[in-house]
Amino acid sequence: MGLEIRKAKNGKLIKHWYASFVDANGRRRVVALTESLPSNMPNSLKEAIGPAYETSRGRAQKELDVIKADARKKGRDNNLTKKLIESKTNQEWKDTPLEALPGFTRTMKGKRSEAWKAWQVLVIGRFVKWAKKRGHRTVIEITPSIAEDYIESLKELDEHELKRTAGTMRSVKSTISLIISKKLPEGMESPFKKIKIETEEGEEIQHRTALSPNEVNQLLTVAESDRFIYPLFVTALCTGLRRGDVCRLRWSNVDLTPRESKLIVKTSKTKEEVQLPILPRLQEVLEAALTERKPGAVFVFPEAEYMIENNPSGISYRVKKTFVRAFAKPEEAAEVPQDTPEIIPLKEVLPQVLDAVEGADITETKRAKMIDLLKLYASCKSYRIIKNERGIQKPRISEYMHEAERLSGLRFIPEVKRGGIKQAVKELTRHKRADGMRDASKYDFHALRTTFVTLALSGKNPMPVEKVIALTGHRVVETVMKYYFKPKGTDYRKDLERAMPKTLTEGKGVLPQPQKIDRVEALAEQYQNMTESERARFGKILIMKGGTK
Repeated sequence: MGLEIRKAKNGKLIKHWYASFVDANGRRRVVALTESLPSNMPNSLKEAIGPAYETSRGRAQKELDVIKADARKKGRDNNLTKKLIESKTNQEWKDTPLEALPGFTRTMKGKRSEAWKAWQVLVIGRFVKWAKKRGHRTVIEITPSIAEDYIESLKELDEHELKRTAGTMRSVKSTISLIISKKLPEGMESPFKKIKIETEEGEEIQHRTALSPNEVNQLLTVAESDRFIYPLFVTALCTGLRRGDVCRLRWSNVDLTPRESKLIVKTSKTKEEVQLPILPRLQEVLEAALTERKPGAVFVFPEAEYMIENNPSGISYRVKKTFVRAFAKPEEAAEVPQDTPEIIPLKEVLPQVLDAVEGADITETKRAKMIDLLKLYASCKSYRIIKNERGIQKPRISEYMHEAERLSGLRFIPEVKRGGIKQAVKELTRHKRADGMRDASKYDFHALRTTFVTLALSGKNPMPVEKVIALTGHRVVETVMKYYFKPKGTDYRKDLERAMPKTLTEGKGVLPQPQKIDRVEALAEQYQNMTESERARFGKILIMKGGTK
């Protein structure tokens, strides 16, 4: 136990001191110290001599003494905390080690896709790694100040050298906070709970785009040919319900009593019960579904319920594809055969590609990530499999692969012709943004909810905002107005013209003529304000241009 020097895998000394000691809980701990080794350090402590070595060793020992003192104090504090908790709860309490947190994501309630589960594990794992590097070992040790430090660290560029958006950081915060809160004593709130993450000035915020009445008609006209999508679109546009609530709508939620027909739904996100009047078009959809209902069927749209449970991304794609068919140019939405001839299999040129990446001017983190992905891809694993194994989105994997092609000068990614429905979906339904790993959604299922709120608040006879809030299941006006009320400038043209005076709404048809200026007088005034040297130069210019007349 004590000070140590260590070697890397290549046999070279690591350039700083290490230390090992036993903490207050009887566990052996090894920490990397900040004190650097002397530049002429030999390969073992036995061979180390000289004043530079002794000075460095002394500083490292002082650093170790401070760490050991902090560990003893933390041990005492943790013991006192344990006793206090047990006295309050009247039951034995055991702290949870941080490394166990990623495993608890599997116990979280609610239906989540495999990709979302993998992302949660990745988020928790990154936090645990960060916290352990700073000497924290258990959940109870994570204080609000430590939580704030971690959120602050998220503002730095990520491993892909990209900046995280405020929305991404909020998702990270809520995920970590939820897991930690489950492992804290009853009544003790998460250290992340009160942290506010504000959108930075200049950060681009993208919202779903609300449809105009004409666009709604255009979308439903196109959707009518899809027996699966059309009922979902009508339900969402008539109620503002989220995707999961529409797909899991139960017959027990439906009351088709004449003149009093309504849906009574407890929303999955806010857990608020909402009562929604059934509009005529939705009435038609529900009555048609009722005629096809099988004995004992629980769900109004059983195919949608099955798909949201087993393939939610499939619903997203079919929804976006319908938006493309409604709003894209015909040549953009046409199905184009995807010809994907292989150029050179990566496994045949992997050594050359890896050499190019090793010698590239990129960060070590990015280099390691790229090499790992290249090896996986060379072993014939698809982007989908790599995504599930590494928690990296397919567009990001593609970027790494194409950058490796550029660095190596070799082509190993199969060619895909541009165009077709997939390309149209990508270009029409998403916003490009400067920051963040992914483009923002423009048209998707949630855009139907945005449309519902916007039309309800800005139609010919707009509803009071309080009633719209009650229909959406929200409690706060600001939430609805910030995220869902997205009218277009042209939506208010007639209202604005009626409100403004005629002097602004009726054009005169004649623009004022520019005022004529006497050139001689202007030149004379300009001449009077010049210095002697400027006057001499001005005179020469006039002579060259014939301006002495």
